[in-house]
Amino acid sequence: MARAAEGHRSDAVLREKIENNKRKLRMAKSKGNRSQIEKYSKKVERLVHELAENHQAPATCPAPAAPVPVAATVVAQPAPTKVAATVVAQPKRPSTPGLPEGWERKTAPDGRTYYVDHVNKRTSWEPPAAEAPLPAGWEKKTAPDGRTYYVDHNTKTTSWTPPGVATPQFAAATALSIAASGRRRALLVGCNYKGTRAELRGCINDVKRMRAFLLSKGFPPSEMLILTDDQQGAGRPTRQNMMKAIHWLVADSSKGDALFFHYSGHGGQEDDPDGIEEDGYNETIIPCDFQRTGQISDDILWRDLVDKVPDGCRLTSVMDCCHSGTGLDLPFTFDSSRGWVQDNCPAFSAGDVQMFSGCRDDQTSADVVANRQAGGAMTNAFLAVLDRHDDGDLQYTELMDKLHRELKRNRMSQRPQLSSSQRFDLRKRAFCLTDGFVPNGNSHLGRPPRQPGHKRKHKQGGALGGMDLESFLAGGGGAKVAMGLMGGLMAMAMAD
Repeated sequence: MARAAEGHRSDAVLREKIENNKRKLRMAKSKGNRSQIEKYSKKVERLVHELAENHQAPATCPAPAAPVPVAATVVAQPAPTKVAATVVAQPKRPSTPGLPEGWERKTAPDGRTYYVDHVNKRTSWEPPAAEAPLPAGWEKKTAPDGRTYYVDHNTKTTSWTPPGVATPQFAAATALSIAASGRRRALLVGCNYKGTRAELRGCINDVKRMRAFLLSKGFPPSEMLILTDDQQGAGRPTRQNMMKAIHWLVADSSKGDALFFHYSGHGGQEDDPDGIEEDGYNETIIPCDFQRTGQISDDILWRDLVDKVPDGCRLTSVMDCCHSGTGLDLPFTFDSSRGWVQDNCPAFSAGDVQMFSGCRDDQTSADVVANRQAGGAMTNAFLAVLDRHDDGDLQYTELMDKLHRELKRNRMSQRPQLSSSQRFDLRKRAFCLTDGFVPNGNSHLGRPPRQPGHKRKHKQGGALGGMDLESFLAGGGGAKVAMGLMGGLMAMAMAD
């Protein structure tokens, strides 16, 4: 590798150099020196990569150029579900006799033997372990893109990993945060649905307040796209404009970039035709032309937004709408008593994506009136907590606790949730929109196929209870209903 001439450097030396260069990077950013920012960003990235390599290969000899370090690089295959790209027929993979199918034994330039797993696109210095017999009720299968996955017929679940293989507790090298590039971009969407039976009052106000907050955090106005339904043309949150804006948000994004997505409006549910969702329903957001174009599902948001965020790039989302608990289909959800809980049919991606929802999937979100101005309860609580407590060392557990307390103080029954694409140590990572991102720690990307025998729950009449969408929203089934008390803070919330 590039550092072979310098010889192996210890973890302690590398960590010290990383911190020194991070300090210089912060100084360069404070002075706005672009050449120094680029210089020290590259140094930090190179040192972090070298430190990661120390744990990929024996310290006595640097890794050869041929094998790609397993934890450092994972080449994503298309996810084998409806949210995946079109599956292309796979060519026959090379295999070495005596090794599992798809494995090949090769020789590095320095003469050492290494092994290539063509199925999962990774390399290793160690040969593959012999597969143990599967427990009763388990089956090994091949996905349409050629990858191996496992079916547990006992629980009707699927997994990329065989039974007995432990999942890493936290994302790889959580402490080795990615240096921020300084590039920041935001998409803010607010729909009041004026003139419909499902009209709201505070969503455009939410966008205005969130914009002011992001400006204070260094997001440039030129890199903010605002969609509100008091505008016409390209600024109106129609389905077409929202999808174009989502594609703009992630276009050309790269490691170290900070992205932000805020949605305030109606949220809903629709029947899940693929059996992916545990409750049988896709969560949705509602464009202003929903009568004509329908809803935008979490499957679409995962495919066009989450899965397009590259390794080391951060996307933070605040979804202030009903049924938003798993609104981006992220694989890990924070539980105050259990820590990270993995979804039964998780969709893994490479980026550092986090979402703060207004409520659980089975709840509705409310509007509040504060200082004679309507707004979403979640947006109001999120901004209030960060205004009072964001001192640069606000831990995620503290942030979620304070969000719940803020909503409870105002007599709100909705329970916001934190979900993430990466499983990281909540006790050792402070909340920050623009720095401290983590690299990908998911060994497999995409979602394994749902077992055909999986049983789904359904409401009588489907997700909308037999109503048309506008009637469902107007009746409160998926509505973020505006309520308030004259001259003061709203002290009521919709029931769960």
